[in-house]
Amino acid sequence: MTTYDKQKLTETVVYILNKTGAIGYYHVFKILYFANAKLLAKYGKNLVADKFFALPDGPVPSLLFDALKGDRYHCDYELTQMLDNAVEHGVEDAFYIISPTREPNLDFLSKADMQVLDNSINENASLTFAQLREKSHGNEWRRAFAISGAKIMEDAGIALDEGATEDMAEYIREMQNIQQALL
Repeated sequence: MTTYDKQKLTETVVYILNKTGAIGYYHVFKILYFANAKLLAKYGKNLVADKFFALPDGPVPSLLFDALKGDRYHCDYELTQMLDNAVEHGVEDAFYIISPTREPNLDFLSKADMQVLDNSINENASLTFAQLREKSHGNEWRRAFAISGAKIMEDAGIALDEGATEDMAEYIREMQNIQQALL
């Protein structure tokens, strides 16, 4: 993940928090997941460069999860520093509650990004843990969760769960193959 990608991820989290106020990681992750899925389904592109993993309680953006929870063995130091300068954690048993310490830099977010984020916030911010858990356990989550090893969710499958056509899913796969070939 490039420095730009990390900054965009940070600004996306700050955007969510400025719209919702202080919320827990779980809600941030699910708002981000559903906004990302909507953008994939509609435009064939990701909102953020982070990969979503299928964990027992639903999809989680891997690098963001590690950085927010302070996992010093797995987290990206640069991303952790960016987040530390943009959000604050709750105290004691509410450490997982985060709130913004500044406004987002909107230069990192397109109009389409903000639209899918606003829609996802409106649809998901007030849902309970159980409701979000059930909603986020789609076909792609089930596929990824069932495999052994890293449970990485595929972008095309995420898009299909959000209502993308097979043509869009094929486009997403082709674009990822091209990106892999260029690395």
